[in-house]
Amino acid sequence: MSTPKADDPVAARMKLRFEVENFLYREADLMDNWLLDDWLALWTEELLYLVPSTDKPEGNPREHLMFIQDDRFLLNQRVRSIMNGTAWAESPRSTLRRVLSNVQVKSDDDGGLTVTSNFVVYRSQGSTLQVFPAHAEYLLERSGEANFLIRQKRVVLDLEELRPHGRVAFIL
Repeated sequence: MSTPKADDPVAARMKLRFEVENFLYREADLMDNWLLDDWLALWTEELLYLVPSTDKPEGNPREHLMFIQDDRFLLNQRVRSIMNGTAWAESPRSTLRRVLSNVQVKSDDDGGLTVTSNFVVYRSQGSTLQVFPAHAEYLLERSGEANFLIRQKRVVLDLEELRPHGRVAFIL
């Protein structure tokens, strides 16, 4: 078996996808294990975290209601609330497990990497199990060798409505 050439574009795309997948797996692991301070460290200072409402999944945050529309300050506040127990819906904390699939690097340019993925979050709390299917759109910035930071993340819940789930108090 031959070793790929350093200038082989297919090998470079495969390597990039592998690095992006590992980054997204790490992000999921941090969220599932409630290591939210470490998760916050994966973001740029000028971040945007969006979760549009289920009736306007492609909504524009300037024109449509969002379940979540956080900048750095608001995302820090959200994490503090969850971690210190003031988010009553996560007291006691639920058990979370994410399953990621269909990771695709859509573009790679000077503005960063545009990445999409599908995922399902299984949330178990007491005797209740909830399933949240969704897909995410990321804008990643390169940060060192094979590392990235999240500049923007848009999570679209693939649900017609949040019922019977109620509200989402954990990090998607």
